[in-house]
Amino acid sequence: MTDHIRSLVATFGDLPSNDVPEADPLRNPLDAFRLDVARQLHSSLDIPVEKAFEAVSTASKVADFSVAFPRFKLPGKPNDVAEKAYRDFQPSAYIAEASHQGAFVHYKVNHETMAKLTLATITELSSRGEDKGDAPSASKSKGSIKSAYGHNESGKGQRMIIEFSSPNIAKPFHAGHLRSTIIGAFLSNLYEANGWYVERWNYLGDWGKQFGLLAVGWERSGDEAKLKEDPIKHLYDVYVEVNAAAEADPSLHEKARVYFKGMEDGDESALALWRKFRDLSIAKYEETYARLNIHFDVYSGESQVTKQSISSALDAVRDSEYVERAENGAMLIDLTKYKLEKTVIERADGTALYISRDLAEAKKRWNLFKEKYGAGFDKMIYVVASQQDLHLAQFFKILDLSGFEGAKALQHVNFGMVLGMSTRKGTAVFLDKILEEAQETMESIMKQNEDRYKLIEDPQRVAYVLGESGVKIQDLTGKRHLNYEFSWKRCLSNEGDTGVFLQ
Repeated sequence: MTDHIRSLVATFGDLPSNDVPEADPLRNPLDAFRLDVARQLHSSLDIPVEKAFEAVSTASKVADFSVAFPRFKLPGKPNDVAEKAYRDFQPSAYIAEASHQGAFVHYKVNHETMAKLTLATITELSSRGEDKGDAPSASKSKGSIKSAYGHNESGKGQRMIIEFSSPNIAKPFHAGHLRSTIIGAFLSNLYEANGWYVERWNYLGDWGKQFGLLAVGWERSGDEAKLKEDPIKHLYDVYVEVNAAAEADPSLHEKARVYFKGMEDGDESALALWRKFRDLSIAKYEETYARLNIHFDVYSGESQVTKQSISSALDAVRDSEYVERAENGAMLIDLTKYKLEKTVIERADGTALYISRDLAEAKKRWNLFKEKYGAGFDKMIYVVASQQDLHLAQFFKILDLSGFEGAKALQHVNFGMVLGMSTRKGTAVFLDKILEEAQETMESIMKQNEDRYKLIEDPQRVAYVLGESGVKIQDLTGKRHLNYEFSWKRCLSNEGDTGVFLQ
């Protein structure tokens, strides 16, 4: 505790003694008040301070804290036990008053103490700027979170991966990717604030026959200048054009197949073009993510999963009692016992599917953590739309049945769809265009009050922050598992629970 907080605390008495490991009153002022209640319960009823602390609930609707006495299973009637605790209560610099209601005692804080201690803690922790947690030093160059009010070390020593966003190269950054990006970034920040070491992974859709078709399209209508200016949009335009052309000329699909086979066989000329598309797209994604104050530690993708790792992953289940062969020779696994249906895990010709790539990738990540840190991850979260619920459940169960060490550490955080998301002109959705339009529209709204607009030092910057906040908060205000309708009017409104209002 610093001299500043010591001198403040001295004005209303010392902090309650802390005999509870999980309590952290120097980072979370609320814990000081809960400790004071716990201390009084210990004095009155001889309840261990740690158990008493756990019982002090902040979910009360009638006071700041409540304690339900039946949970202690003490001799006598819970109502009588609660009444004794109430009679023995002594107002302090932390707890101003108590009330008794049946088997409950409710407590109200001293608001003057709460305000002073909270403000002092915010000032102290925000100004210290210490690195927190035990994140490996390699992560610190990527902007590890500093000590600040609201942070704690409850997850210290635990490591995790959060996979989110995961757009497909040469395709629009659709609304599902936006939700995954916003929710995944929120979860990453939340776990880091609780002391976890977090790696943010972006698993790109960067492999498959569509890249053969894209290469064929590039020969037809590719433009280097447009590619450098906006690779994601230009590759999308090329892809749309060649798809339309292939409808009239099926031979283009055969050319695409041949080209992609060359990629799979390691043809360097084919891979060089693919690598250029991928690298330029990632650079553009990084620029767009930065506008949302989001970063990734790893850009992985389907291309990074080797044939050998897929074969190894499938070998782990090939002889399982759940595996069977379809009439066409494909290998499938029967998960109906777990109400997860049957699913193909290898085509008849031996080529991989999404689920077989996922199996191999999960094992690769586990082994990567073991090599780097001496143990696999403690948790890996996939932030993926609810349409993939069955796929993720099957994927997790197959890993579990194969004996994969990290199977219990996997978690799927799903979400509902965003409906009606497009630019105001109704064009295809690219995230950078949505953010640009949010900024432009916000600035036009600000200009409606010319006098105020002239007083703003950097109106473009303010419009950018307000627009970006509007997009983020509209997504976070909806219930995660439900669909919601994207609304420009609500997104940029300065009334109600909106990003503009919060700013």
